Amino acid sequence: MEVSKEVVKKSIEQIAERFLQFMNDGKGEFLETVRIKGEGYGFYYSASDRKLIFIPRNRIFYLVPNKKPDDMGRIMLFMPDGLISGNIIMAHPDDLEPIGDN
Repeated sequence: MEVSKEVVKKSIEQIAERFLQFMNDGKGEFLETVRIKGEGYGFYYSASDRKLIFIPRNRIFYLVPNKKPDDMGRIMLFMPDGLISGNIIMAHPDDLEPIGDN
């Protein structure tokens, strides 16, 4: 089965649109980018998986807007994984440093 270039281009455009819709705060502003302080890997609670996961600290995370900290003071971060999926993790605000706009 051969897929035309137009179909592939349209699929890529749809994926990009969905990604851009998710990556803004609903007011047209992109989500704030942060990284977790320190080097190497660490265990962080995944709200998506409901368990601790081992992740690299030195990567881009996005602050999830309009969510209050949990009872341990942790806030939600979105960790992209590919173009259309990702994971929500919990981290303490003191462990984060802003990256700024890329």
